[in-house]
Amino acid sequence: MRSWTVAAPWWRVRRGVSLPMALNSLALILAKVSTMGLGFVAWLLAARLFAAAEVGIASAVVSAITLCSQIALLGISSAIISLYPTHRDAPGRLLNTAYGITAGAAVVAGGLFLIVASAVFTELRVVSSMPLYIALFLLMSVLGTLDTIVAHIQDVLGGIGSHVQQESHYLTAADD
Repeated sequence: MRSWTVAAPWWRVRRGVSLPMALNSLALILAKVSTMGLGFVAWLLAARLFAAAEVGIASAVVSAITLCSQIALLGISSAIISLYPTHRDAPGRLLNTAYGITAGAAVVAGGLFLIVASAVFTELRVVSSMPLYIALFLLMSVLGTLDTIVAHIQDVLGGIGSHVQQESHYLTAADD
């Protein structure tokens, strides 16, 4: 007697890959593509609405904020991934330390960049010449750094979606 087997659904083709993982991966890909697409449209509009010099300065400032944010991470985002399992029961101390150190490092990196920019980069002196621009530059450096930390915490918690409530708790985490 011949036995027939039913083919596995498309989301179980690879061993260990489930539908939630496949959908989560697809959601992450779509989020990245939409972010890139919106960024492209924003720069396209900026290029049409503003002078080339202004768009160039804005692009340089965005790049500088990204650079300061990446420098400020100090490898802490990777440390969270490796240390979180040992702090799973009370993650507040680990996460609050990560937030505090990286936010402080972002302010220092941003401040140093503004000092160098005012001395070396004549076009970027405008950013370090007004207190409002300085405050916004430093704020965006801190927020960019914290965004990366939160993204790594999402990785540790198993992705987006099912852990949103847990993550909002961890953003203001305190050891219980």
